[in-house]
Amino acid sequence: MRDLAPEKAQMWIGNDYTSCLGRKLAITQGNCMGLVSKAARVGDEIFVLAGGQVLHTLRRKGERYKYLGDCYLHGFMDGESLNRLGDGSDGTVRLERVRIC
Repeated sequence: MRDLAPEKAQMWIGNDYTSCLGRKLAITQGNCMGLVSKAARVGDEIFVLAGGQVLHTLRRKGERYKYLGDCYLHGFMDGESLNRLGDGSDGTVRLERVRIC
């Protein structure tokens, strides 16, 4: 990281902190690290929703899903998740149609 003037360093730290409010650290089955909604729990899933610009955390409710909020997953932002498409059997990304209630 390059050196910042003290007043700019404080601003950078402040912005970084606020992006974590209401979120908690998560580690996926594939050992990826990210930030998810504080409502998320083990077993919830992370999705790229068609037309969306960020990732989203969803909880399966029978045939549908409950929306929990957006999330950050290192290595999966900015379209990187599309490069990881697989069948899902090994924890990789899979293509699936879902209904959100």
